[in-house]
Amino acid sequence: MVQSAILAWSAFAAVTVAVLALIALSGRGDRQASQRLREVGGRGRAAPSRDGLNGKAMAWLPSLGSVLAPKDVKRRASWTARLSRAGIHHARGLPTLMGARTFLLLLGPVVCVLCLLVDVPFGLALVAGAVVSALALVLPGMWLDWRAARRIARLRRSLPDALDMLVMCVEGGLSFNASLPRVRAELRSAHPELAAELAVAEREMMMGLSAGEALRKVGQRIDLEELRSLASVLLQSQRYGAGTTKAMRTFADALRIERQHRIEERAQKASVKILFPTLLCIFPAIFVVVLGPAAYQIRSIFTHMQK
Repeated sequence: MVQSAILAWSAFAAVTVAVLALIALSGRGDRQASQRLREVGGRGRAAPSRDGLNGKAMAWLPSLGSVLAPKDVKRRASWTARLSRAGIHHARGLPTLMGARTFLLLLGPVVCVLCLLVDVPFGLALVAGAVVSALALVLPGMWLDWRAARRIARLRRSLPDALDMLVMCVEGGLSFNASLPRVRAELRSAHPELAAELAVAEREMMMGLSAGEALRKVGQRIDLEELRSLASVLLQSQRYGAGTTKAMRTFADALRIERQHRIEERAQKASVKILFPTLLCIFPAIFVVVLGPAAYQIRSIFTHMQK
């Protein structure tokens, strides 16, 4: 009975946490939309987003992260690159992530002890603690990769719009260096992440790098193949003296067609993905509603026949 109660409460807690996470993720778009509306409406600057890295509740995580902080330079650089791809540029990003891993790792022995206190067999308690500790080592990295993948997807979707605006500015007579600040200012409300990356490229251009080299460095840092391809187009145009406007126009058309193909591919996959929720959630309810009365009548008939 105790083990059944523990399993029931664990399942209830897991479902509750999953539902709350889904609600938080679904409300994120509304918060971003409200922030953009405030910026466009001119009601002053939007309130800065409250990132978890700056919260007071996680102020102790960086000090705790010194336990699992990588001492090797290559490993530290690898983790820093992953954080950068995920859009976490805070100086305490790596210590905070390592602190979260350490905190989750300490939950393993705690779970093992709690299982032993409620008379769970020692082997099962040890397995539960080992599973929690293993998940503690894997889940932060998986979350970081998931966040980086979502950010790269958003940057990939916004790049064709930015490139179209760059082509319009260059065709209007501006140079690429003069067009970049204008495009960045226009993208600040619609695509803030791409605008921030273009601001980094703009600062590197002010330090003496060419436009192609600056964009190539940004593309390598955020792992965006389209931006690296744009940098290669600009570098080749400058090297061989070709027209930059025509090359950018051709590349912009190719990016727009590629984005349309990705949208069509996702639309084709939607019919297959919706099949499993339909089979698992809708069809059982339909069978209960349609076949339930018939099954009840058949049962009643057989009951009367036995009497």
